[in-house]
Amino acid sequence: MANYEAKRQQTRQNIINSTIMIAQEKGLEKVTVSDIIKQSQINRSTFYRYFEDKFALINFIESNILNEIKYSVFNNCSNEDLKQGKPQDIFIRSFLNIIENNHELLSFLLSEKGDFEFNFQLVHFFESIIKKSLNKNPDNFDDKRKKIFAFYCAVEAIGLISFWVHNFDDYSKNYIYNFINKDMWYVM
Repeated sequence: MANYEAKRQQTRQNIINSTIMIAQEKGLEKVTVSDIIKQSQINRSTFYRYFEDKFALINFIESNILNEIKYSVFNNCSNEDLKQGKPQDIFIRSFLNIIENNHELLSFLLSEKGDFEFNFQLVHFFESIIKKSLNKNPDNFDDKRKKIFAFYCAVEAIGLISFWVHNFDDYSKNYIYNFINKDMWYVM
């Protein structure tokens, strides 16, 4: 049974890798199931055993990375920590590890050949985390100000992530961490 599951995981990963390889050349929108099965060297029925269609496959890829980010945040930071504004360091370090481990995939997803919807999903996630942390000090921010500040910070975070994954060899994780914790707040 373990061999069967390992083979299923290997086939699924082959489909994912093939999709990303093709999409890096053609763009995600232009990838077809025919392209994927040809590159994966599988038959059409095998593809459909794993995914309903190309969009389900894309959703699977994006959901996996988002779930990894969410798991990291919520596994390392409690809701109480978020409300008290404590988790910044834990969250930043955990998130940078995820980016480092998935930089090739994120570089693709956040590129012009990737999926623009993925950017919105990341922004929405960061926005929700930032809003929770702003609740620690309700006197400083009214609801309108919290909303715009959270959105601004979320977009800024996605911009930094996008920059790092596209310039990954030029900047270490520690360099980015120090930029976030020292340089960025110094400028602001």
